[in-house]
Amino acid sequence: SPSISADGRYVTFDSIASNLVSGDTNDMYDVFVHDRGASGPYAISGHVSDAAGNPLADVTISAYSGGSATTDGSGTYTFTNLITGTYTLTPHKHIYTFTPTTRTVSVPPDATGQDFTAPELEEVYLPLILRNP
Repeated sequence: SPSISADGRYVTFDSIASNLVSGDTNDMYDVFVHDRGASGPYAISGHVSDAAGNPLADVTISAYSGGSATTDGSGTYTFTNLITGTYTLTPHKHIYTFTPTTRTVSVPPDATGQDFTAPELEEVYLPLILRNP
């Protein structure tokens, strides 16, 4: 019976059919592996903005096995050349938090509109301590 790898990329099966491989005349079972990931590449893209809708540049979006991408001046990021699979996107920029904190996206098809928002930062005032020398 056919078997599919955990990530869905590879399918294996066996067959005694003689018309699957040229010159197969031995009447024996043959084992086949099909790579479904070779049908890509696919892309994931989105936009990162603050609570007021202003774009945030230099936000790193990690996709684990898909690597990482950084937002440009318009807050846009794009992952390209992705194989069939599921990716967990996580944004990061020092002192910011994001909503949602992660997104899980499957390709195909290409996934656009995978957006994140950073709420307004609250001003924090720290006490100033002066000491006499």
